[in-house]
Amino acid sequence: MMPLWLLAVAGRFLRLAFLYHFSQAKLMAGSNNSVNGELAGICTEHGEDRNLVNLNSLQKTFVSQQQPAPLIPTTALDENWYYRHRSKFTTKATFKFIVLGILLQAALTGLAQSFSTKFAILPTVARGNCLVGWEFAPIFLTCGFYVFVICPIFISWLKLVNDAYGIKRELMADFAVGVASFLLYIIFAAIPLFREFNQVFPAAHWCVIALMLSHIFSIVLPIVDAIRGTLNKQSKVSLASFESMLGDSTQFELFKHFSMRDFSVENALFYERCIRLRVNSKQATNEKGVLRADLLLEINSIYHTFISAQSEFQLNLEASTVKAIHRHFQEKTITPDIFDSALCEVRNLMYRHTYPRFVKLREKSLDESGIF
Repeated sequence: MMPLWLLAVAGRFLRLAFLYHFSQAKLMAGSNNSVNGELAGICTEHGEDRNLVNLNSLQKTFVSQQQPAPLIPTTALDENWYYRHRSKFTTKATFKFIVLGILLQAALTGLAQSFSTKFAILPTVARGNCLVGWEFAPIFLTCGFYVFVICPIFISWLKLVNDAYGIKRELMADFAVGVASFLLYIIFAAIPLFREFNQVFPAAHWCVIALMLSHIFSIVLPIVDAIRGTLNKQSKVSLASFESMLGDSTQFELFKHFSMRDFSVENALFYERCIRLRVNSKQATNEKGVLRADLLLEINSIYHTFISAQSEFQLNLEASTVKAIHRHFQEKTITPDIFDSALCEVRNLMYRHTYPRFVKLREKSLDESGIF
């Protein structure tokens, strides 16, 4: 049981490090996104009129999934190590990591049992102290390797991580409890001085205590905190304050950086791009129904960045919303308000989930000069 618990904690270490650094890369790529130079070059290629082009003449190129428009965020993310190796940090990959660790532990344990008479695979009645023997070497070795090699590496990865959910704090607590219980287990199981004490309180009970504490840190306390947050959320967060934050560029920038810690930075980036699109599309077409080239390119960029199945900033939208946007692209009925329904969903997600945590942290950080 102890190796399984340690592997599960290690898997959480990996996922947290990936999610945080990947969100950080998204924020940097999205914040540095600028398509002005690209637009100027493309508009020049389509004629002397750099403001207006025919919608139908360009949509076939933009809608094509085989040759999507080049995007600045893609280039920036391609340089990020976590993005390039993201397939190694998926839930499926983490599960494989845990399963392989369990199989390795089982193989070592089975090998030890095949040469043991005291803990044989088909055992007889055990005699003497069951907690002492060379047969425990696989557990000692794997747990020791985890405590003294793997965990320090993972902790170094999390050195600059500061998530909004307290997951790092939970993992550090799990690590401290795991190290203490492992050392106590070895001391009380291997040293003859504590043999009499083991008859009253077996050494394996230290592992049980560690699992109980880990359960409290990782499950009980987060549930209590979530319940308390739900009860207090409506009284502290108002729609008016949320709208005020969105309208304040300084506060929104703080909110955007906080959303990185909340692992929802793509929502803030999508909102920012859509508002910019809305501002720039006040005179989207002329009397002949011709859409400006820069708007069409920006719509295409937003689609491939946030909506399409291959997008790197993919949003958590309802299936009906995504299908409706896909249909507009397939039917070549692209308009500046094509993302309005998605924008409403994203605003709702930010208001109901990210913003309450942002307000809570801002209140705690009131005396720290507004640094989040």
